[in-house]
Amino acid sequence: MTLVHLGQLDITYPFLQAGNLQMSQLQFYIAGATLTIIRTNAIMLASSIDDQFTALCGATYAGAATRQTAITRMQAILVRDDNIVSNLSDTINQLYVFPA
Repeated sequence: MTLVHLGQLDITYPFLQAGNLQMSQLQFYIAGATLTIIRTNAIMLASSIDDQFTALCGATYAGAATRQTAITRMQAILVRDDNIVSNLSDTINQLYVFPA
């Protein structure tokens, strides 16, 4: 739902199929943009994801993770157009602990 709330996916997109979407299919990834622009957009999106998880969902960082490492690791996934949403989800699961 985070990608829906952050304007990356349409709310009508089937949740069970979202994991197979490539990064290049998300709204932040502008086809034809320079790598610098894609990286900048990815950092902004990763920062927004982190804000949503920590401020709104009450998540904490797992292990030695920090805000900076979380954003850096998410950005590394986001900039590769052939990565898929489930790659991002796997990374997020390693970075955050969500309240029960």
